Amino acid sequence: MSVVVIGGGPDGLAAAAVLASAGKQVTLLAPEDTLGHTSAGLEFHPGFRHTGVFPDADNLSTLAASALRLDTHGLTRVSVHDVTVCTPGRDPLTLGPPRTPALVGRVLPFLGKQLVAPAPDLTDGASLVPLIGPALGFRRLGAADMMELLRVAPLSVDDWVAEWEDDPIVASAHMLPALRGAWMGPRGPTSAGLLLLDLARRGAPVRGGPAAVVAALEAAATSAGATLRAGAGVSQVTLDGGRVTGVILESGETLAATAVLSTVGPRRTLMDLVSARELPPRTEGRIRTVRCRGSMAKVHLALAGPLIPTGCSAAPERVRIVGPPTALERAWDDVKHGRLPQSFMPLDIAQPTVADPALAPDGQHVLAVTVPFAAQDIDGGWTEDARKTLLDGVLSSLESVAPGARDLVVGHEVLTPSDLERTFGLDGGHLIHGELGLDQLGPLRPAHGLARHRVDEVPGLWLGGMGCHPGGWTGGAGGVLAARALLAG
Repeated sequence: MSVVVIGGGPDGLAAAAVLASAGKQVTLLAPEDTLGHTSAGLEFHPGFRHTGVFPDADNLSTLAASALRLDTHGLTRVSVHDVTVCTPGRDPLTLGPPRTPALVGRVLPFLGKQLVAPAPDLTDGASLVPLIGPALGFRRLGAADMMELLRVAPLSVDDWVAEWEDDPIVASAHMLPALRGAWMGPRGPTSAGLLLLDLARRGAPVRGGPAAVVAALEAAATSAGATLRAGAGVSQVTLDGGRVTGVILESGETLAATAVLSTVGPRRTLMDLVSARELPPRTEGRIRTVRCRGSMAKVHLALAGPLIPTGCSAAPERVRIVGPPTALERAWDDVKHGRLPQSFMPLDIAQPTVADPALAPDGQHVLAVTVPFAAQDIDGGWTEDARKTLLDGVLSSLESVAPGARDLVVGHEVLTPSDLERTFGLDGGHLIHGELGLDQLGPLRPAHGLARHRVDEVPGLWLGGMGCHPGGWTGGAGGVLAARALLAG
């Protein structure tokens, strides 16, 4: 069997490695000149490199790490990064593990198992046998924990965190990861469930960030015998009688294949690479309505020296600038109403040169700033003036906790959701190919009938990646599960 894998990100590389290890002839095609897609570490200013546009690499799936033995390919975990929480007019504090109720420690193993297992098959006529295991696991939680989990999951993260954290600044810092990739603020219903899923995914960070994950996956795929081709974008998946026969590259080259596994996003795969007329109206309708509204921007800064917030004795590797939960909700209001951010709080910041000085010239530093609330479709669009406003707002927020930060900047890169869509081919500029919400998770991700990676209406076509179950950030699990589903037929 010859398989073409579309997409050179972590999930594409993981899928290629699994398939090649099983003896399949695998060719991976990536449109960018560098493998890694949004997780690639690229030079953004002469002599300065970031580690990828993802906020961090602490969500690497245990499934991908163990299935591909990534520790033998140079991947190393580090102790959990201390996160320094800063607020103007207040001494910084170190964010410790969340003081969650005891329930969480008992529930996370159950949730974690669901994130590395195939999604339940809820299509008509599907066997109920595979549901027995998850059902028994849920039942083993006990009546009290089952009821508490059912109570917590629909809550807003603001309401739930307020039950166990009195300090509003600490509460905001803990809430922030739950809102990545979701189209909601901290008062959005079900956002507490998203925080539980984030905690279940999260593991020890990877030394070198997302770019190091890519390097290990690339080594695993290459050693397994996969052919990896960068700078080879796909323009069309070819069909004959409704069955996949291969792909046509943007260069005009044609590659024959028995199967195609795409990790570039379900919407893009089915609406662009495969003609919509090849799909039944019901399937086309389901994939067309997948929500991919980008709400996150990234700013990379080249600094002449380290960023050291007031009150810190040394440069921290991770910083969150936050206000109280009401400030998070106001920031979400700007996204909801299509406005330029009015306040640049919160910011989620990494200073990767603290651990890896080689990313910048000697003595200089890289700052990777995630703006969690920045809409793709703002009034008037992302003009040059709007981009300058975004940059200036980020610098002003940095100045509020680290006076003199603006003077350290020697170069910058601004990536709005529109830039992410144009540069990386992301639908709506959404980093994980689809919003996180209860109707776009598990057996409904990306849509009903497609969560188990096979596209029944197009034999030979398979879907993987972050837009599919289990979703999440830089995990690789979507690629592994898709490849295993393909091998199982």
